[in-house]
Amino acid sequence: MVEPKFIRVGKFYSDPCDVISGVPQGSVLGPLYMVLNNINDSGVLQSGLDALQAWSCIWQLNISVPKCMVLQLGNNNAKCRPNYTINAIPLPNVSVAKDLSVLIDSDLKFSSHIDIIVTKAHQRASLILRCFKCRNPDLLFQAFVTYVRPLLEFNCQVW
Repeated sequence: MVEPKFIRVGKFYSDPCDVISGVPQGSVLGPLYMVLNNINDSGVLQSGLDALQAWSCIWQLNISVPKCMVLQLGNNNAKCRPNYTINAIPLPNVSVAKDLSVLIDSDLKFSSHIDIIVTKAHQRASLILRCFKCRNPDLLFQAFVTYVRPLLEFNCQVW
């Protein structure tokens, strides 16, 4: 049975309507965050992953398991590394993960991400200098603003 849904903005509600497919915004596709206090809590997380898999099968929205991974945050996780699965496929434990094109490591640092974008920006700036024979400062500035600056500014609010 389909349950009617509505949208709330402040204290105002839309008229209810039946939603028969789709993804509730931000609730299913985003990362699944959970605090695990002990090894027994890992079963709860696996149950959540199983429920996600069941939901995706019902709504025919396949999960791209190769894009899924486990990133454990904090220093006390080395001794507790359970194996999680989606659709019986093991998820790899990683020390650095990419989410929304931003790299983050298990210490919540962005140094890997910053190193990569600085390298890309340097390569692109060097390419501009090699490709443009004209040394007009206005032209070089415009090329830098167009081709290099977006690399440095993309998602900078996150990192």
